[in-house]
Amino acid sequence: DLGLCIEMSYKPRKMPLLTAAQQNQGWDTVTGVEVLLTQAPDQFLLWMRLELPREIMEVTVVLIESRLL
Repeated sequence: DLGLCIEMSYKPRKMPLLTAAQQNQGWDTVTGVEVLLTQAPDQFLLWMRLELPREIMEVTVVLIESRLL
């Protein structure tokens, strides 16, 4: 493997660097939405002391994106 390309932007979802990494073999990629969905529940727990189910977040992100497109 060549490495890992992590995109921190989630709008737009794909910036040129992430697109290039996805088009070249050997690069693992992570989108900004994947980063958000991975870190947000832990961050929410630290700040609010409440569990935030990932499934609810995923559905919410999909619904919001479908309205914005």
